[in-house]
This record gives sequence, C-alpha cells and structure tokens, in this order.
Amino acid sequence: MLRFEFYKICKQRMIFFAFGILLLYAVVAVLEIHHPDHWNNIVSYENGETVNGKEGLAINQEQAKRYEGELTDELVAEVLHNNSGMLDTTTSYFMNFYEGDDGHVLTVREAYPFINFKLTYGYSDSWESFLYSYYGLMSLFPLFIVIVFSSLFSYEIHCGMSAIVHTTQYGRIKCARAKILVSVIITNIAFIIVTFVRVSEFLIRYGIDGHETSIQIGKFGYFYKSQIPINYLELSIHYILLSLLCGNMILLIVLIVSLKSKGMMQALIVSFALLYIFNPTAIYAMTKSDKLLYLISLLPINVLKITSVVSDFNSISIFGYQLQWIYFIEIFYVLALGIGFYLFCSKMVKSQKFYGE
Repeated sequence: MLRFEFYKICKQRMIFFAFGILLLYAVVAVLEIHHPDHWNNIVSYENGETVNGKEGLAINQEQAKRYEGELTDELVAEVLHNNSGMLDTTTSYFMNFYEGDDGHVLTVREAYPFINFKLTYGYSDSWESFLYSYYGLMSLFPLFIVIVFSSLFSYEIHCGMSAIVHTTQYGRIKCARAKILVSVIITNIAFIIVTFVRVSEFLIRYGIDGHETSIQIGKFGYFYKSQIPINYLELSIHYILLSLLCGNMILLIVLIVSLKSKGMMQALIVSFALLYIFNPTAIYAMTKSDKLLYLISLLPINVLKITSVVSDFNSISIFGYQLQWIYFIEIFYVLALGIGFYLFCSKMVKSQKFYGE
C-alpha cells in the first residue's frame, strides 16, 4: 500500500512543479548572494571608489572581526574614531549610533533601552542574509504542501471513489494510513532537500564566522527590538527546527481539510483560507487584545515570520517561570503534532470500517 500511494502521488506533475519552484528559489537565493553587487559584498570609499565581490566580502569580514567582543560605549567610540572614509558594513552599523546632525553619539544603553543583558558584536552580514532568504524559502513551503496534498482524500470523494474504497479488502483504514505516512515522508524529504541546499551553501561560503554575535546587532536590524539573549547561530537552529515543525503542522491541517472536503477545489480554498486569513496585525488593530494576538501568532504561517516571533512577543510566565515565546512555541508544536496526528489517525480508525466487518 505504501509503495502504491507513493506512486499515485509522485505520478502527479503538480508535485514536481511545486517542488521545482521551491528548489529554484533556493538556487536563486544562492546566486543572488554570490553576485558581486550583493550588499554584503560591497565596500565604498569617500573618493567614489568601490570594491565588490570576494574582495569586498573579505574586507567586511575583516573589519567585523577586528572589533569582535562585547558591545560597549568604548567600542562604539573606537569604531567611529577609526573611520577613515571607508564605508563597510561594520561602519554602516555603528553610524546608527549618531543622533541628529550635531555629531552626538548615543550610548549603548540609549541605543538599546529595552536590553538588560550584554550584547556581543561580530560579523552579522551573512546571518542576516541567510535568515532573510531562508524565510523567503519557508514562505513558499506551505504552498507546496497545500498544492500537493489538499486533494489527497478529497480526490476520492470528488471522483466518486470513496464508496468503492470502503468495500475493498483493505478498506479506507489501510489506504488512509498509507496516505498519511507517504505525505509525512514526502513533506519532510522536501524540507530536508531545500534546507540542505541553502544551509550547505551558507556554510561553504561563510562558515560560522560571527556565530556568537547577538541577534540585536546587524546592518538592517531585523531583530533590533528582540529581548531574547540569543546569538545568530542559536536563532538559525531554532528557526530551522520551527520551520520543520510548522511544515508538519500545516500538513496535518491540510490532511484534515482534505478528509472533510467534498471536492478538490473546496479543499484547496479552505486550506489556503485557514492558513492565510488570520493576520495578527489586522486582528490586533480590530480587537486590541494582547491575548488574542498571542493566540493568533501560534498559527504556522505566523510562526514562520521569525522577525515577528522574536521581536514582537515577550516571554510569558508559566507557574512563575519566565519562558521566551519562541521556546514556548517549540514545546507547544511538538505536543500539538503528537496529539494531533494521534487523534487524526484514531478518528479514522473509529469512523471507517474494514471490508466484511
């Protein structure tokens, strides 16, 4: 049954089209970063001279390594004092400490008034670039799951095959179990492949330089407001894990919708609606409810927005223990997936009959 279900799904052209889009995006992201004019490959000088490509990347890395360590007022003053007309990514970051046109320099405390722990400076360009492109890749992953698996059960209903399947020797139970297992395998294989492409290119090009850099530090400041004492390497690992959990949660939602839908188009529309209709910003603007905002943020599409997860949501108190929201989401998803798939399979066993029973 397992091999048969693999064959049925893999013979569909749509699965190769959807996976091809995912893989193409991963490859394009790699090529974009290798482009000589990519922002972390460029260094400019006051005389108008520009260095780009590998040479520009090497200069940016060297400048960042030069000032690695705890972010202090003394370090800020040193970097700004040593600025010799070269605009690299390190100088670009520290230029943010200037306030107004009078040359006043902010202290670290003034620049980060919401931070009560030490920040570590280091090379962050590669990590910002990786997390940004990986988010783009993971934004496409739900589309792959919906397109490929929304018709997994609804197709039989749409074609009038459901009643026939019920009367066969293997009935709906064994067929359904095989469908579920195959969908989980294909989803996770696709995730592993596209993640491997992106992560392996990142490690080959950059290694783990700057892995101890605090996520609040960076040229673009994606995580500037975050109050989590975590570095870029730790955040990257957590985000990959969260993306894997979200992918499987989205699969579970799509399978439930497919089973309950009467047709392929209905399953497709409902799946997309459930995943994308609940926008946290819009809902908070209408309700002004923090509790509802936190609840909506647990939806997989919203969890994939890593900048929002680590920047817009503070820790929560559980039995007097403060737990960061990102860690709570991981625990919640592990439990929800285990319970969800168990109940889903159990429901099918109770509601469907073997042939001859």
